[in-house]
Amino acid sequence: MLAESFTNEKLWYWQNRLNLKDWNVSVAVVRSTDLKPKTLGNIHWDLDKKSAIIRVLDPADYQLPFREMLDDLEFTVVHELIHLELAPVLNQFSRNEASRRDEEHAVNHMADALLKLDRGR
Repeated sequence: MLAESFTNEKLWYWQNRLNLKDWNVSVAVVRSTDLKPKTLGNIHWDLDKKSAIIRVLDPADYQLPFREMLDDLEFTVVHELIHLELAPVLNQFSRNEASRRDEEHAVNHMADALLKLDRGR
């Protein structure tokens, strides 16, 4: 319950900050078995309908202290919203494992930078 409330609050905040207000985005808290191995979340979108769902890892599956777990949930929301921002551009190109790795690397750096700026670090 706390995770849903927290991630919905962060979704609203970051969706506005990233100017994705014209998208209908929701968050679902899911167990690790509902995600690919070694991932903390994902996003599925429909460009035509401008809708998306972000799935984040349930706190029950985290091995982190409470504050770090909340920070990670927020990171996941920001990370997935950046993917959404890039979706119209990247959907035009054929994607492969190497390009996905590069995309993940870039998205991680952007999310980290945005969160550091937001938190005044």
